[in-house]
Amino acid sequence: MSKRFHQLTQTGQPMNAAFLNTFIDNTIALINEAMVRENQKWNTIPNNPQEIANLKTFIVDRIAWMTSQLGGYSACNNVVVPPLVITKINYNPATSVSFPVSNDQEFIEITNTGSATVNLSGIYFKELGLTYQFPYNSTISGNTSLYLCSNSTVFQAQNGFAAFGQYTRNLSNKSQNLILVDAFGNVIDNVQYFDSAPWPTAPDGNGSYLQLISTSLDNNVASSWIASTNSLAVNEINSNNSSIVIYPNPAQHHVTISSTKNIDSIEIFDVSGKQLIAKHINENETTVDISNLSIGIYFVKVQNELGIKTEKLVKQ
Repeated sequence: MSKRFHQLTQTGQPMNAAFLNTFIDNTIALINEAMVRENQKWNTIPNNPQEIANLKTFIVDRIAWMTSQLGGYSACNNVVVPPLVITKINYNPATSVSFPVSNDQEFIEITNTGSATVNLSGIYFKELGLTYQFPYNSTISGNTSLYLCSNSTVFQAQNGFAAFGQYTRNLSNKSQNLILVDAFGNVIDNVQYFDSAPWPTAPDGNGSYLQLISTSLDNNVASSWIASTNSLAVNEINSNNSSIVIYPNPAQHHVTISSTKNIDSIEIFDVSGKQLIAKHINENETTVDISNLSIGIYFVKVQNELGIKTEKLVKQ
């Protein structure tokens, strides 16, 4: 409250004394003729200029008194929020014979990108759309993910494991601003997705979902997301897997991927999230021909048993 009051009393803000004085002066000019008639009818305005002066003095004194009573706000001025990132969004799932209701298949993945366990007490989604607040003393371990879904029974039947929790209402099939905040309303993460370019359009009812390429990227930027059909059981957390090396970068004709463990798969995506190259291999080094790709920015996603490495690739 102290912080918010301080914000609202700054120059140009609606509870600033000068701002309010200007509002009072403008209102007096607007009702000037009416005040004369009011006094003629009821004789209740014996000294209008003094009344206005008293009102302005009261406002200045009241703001000063409230400021002193509310005290400082240093404890909430530079809030440290937990390293939670929205990493998957399934906003318009495709239907099937087994799962005929699209809304029942929705989910959101939240990843703890830090190494320490995070207490989730009071963390919730604000704004319109889905509604969910984490239970008191619930936690998420470091470098792990959890899922929130629209229907827990359907989620488990579809993915083979239980979701952390079930939210109420549903995700928009067009666009929605997902704002994850702590118990005091401080923003932890914020993603506004769209069902149209430059966002990947395949997740719009075509059987895939939005997946953040890497937690090192800004997840509120369309080019940071791809359309994915990967199983949710696959470990996507280690997006900067140090066991994998991708070189050269920039590259012209070929790019080499080497790993201390056998590589399972390699995918290359353009900035719109479209998959251009996909290889399934079982060796610890391979070379990928990129000579047919246009000059520009791409994303290389490599998976081995230790997890995922996603790296931006510049094609020259």
